[in-house]
Amino acid sequence: MEALVNEPVSTYGTTQGSTLFRPSFYYGEDLATVSTVFPNTHYLPELVVKMMHKLSEVGQINENWDSYGASKPSATSMQLAKDFLLDSAHWQLPFYFLAPGVNGEILIEFNQNNKAVELYFNDDGNSELLFYTNDECSLEGDLEHHYEALIDFFNE
Repeated sequence: MEALVNEPVSTYGTTQGSTLFRPSFYYGEDLATVSTVFPNTHYLPELVVKMMHKLSEVGQINENWDSYGASKPSATSMQLAKDFLLDSAHWQLPFYFLAPGVNGEILIEFNQNNKAVELYFNDDGNSELLFYTNDECSLEGDLEHHYEALIDFFNE
């Protein structure tokens, strides 16, 4: 009997028609039908757990939480942020901050030395990424097209 250990799977981005980070055994029916797959679902880094707790707290705030008419986080932005945290936990990104935005979005910030990234999950289902080096914006985009760049940015 053969056993395969499942690597974490990301739903963000594509390369040459294949989903990024998906192990090859997902594509071969013969191998998958004769093998047992044990998904790695037991471990979340402490920093990701802290971010998940913060997200849970942010999800409890009410409308007008800032006393200037701010919207509470939308269900869409909350779910997208949660999915991202779980999908990217294995990359050991330098999570720094998580907060609600005034328009129902969720902001996740990353910070390491002179590099920072702001990731917004908007209530319409879109995302925004802003990359900074030495406080200068070096790249703008969305998570779908720049997920790999996010990972590479902190590993250069």
